Amino acid sequence: MKNLLYVFTLFLVFASCTSQKNTDDFINATSGRYLFNANEVLEIYFEDAEMHAKWRGNDNIQLLKVSDSSFYMKELNEKMIFVSNPKMHIELAPKTEHDGIIYHFDKMSKDDKTPDEYFKAQAYEKAMAGYLNIQQ
Repeated sequence: MKNLLYVFTLFLVFASCTSQKNTDDFINATSGRYLFNANEVLEIYFEDAEMHAKWRGNDNIQLLKVSDSSFYMKELNEKMIFVSNPKMHIELAPKTEHDGIIYHFDKMSKDDKTPDEYFKAQAYEKAMAGYLNIQQ
């Protein structure tokens, strides 16, 4: 019972410290596509100021807000931290399983595409260049 009361108290403290509403500036800065790996994209978008993601065929993944700049994504079992300096990117919060590796996903510009996306758009030269880049 004492442990349950302790956990509940911690929850109240953390919940009261974080605004559950995302600001317009934060929404504008973080919305977009992030390069998850060399040929895969994680897209961040907002509905009613709540963060969602599109990833691996799931177009409506709701992310749980942990703090003003970090969100938990159940599908990844990871806490994602949005970092704006030097440029906008996502970092995964350090975990024992990461073995000291820092994972980060750069935000893509509106014109950037993965090799698969270039291939589907029949831009074969750009797709081939992207695939060759992955091999290197």
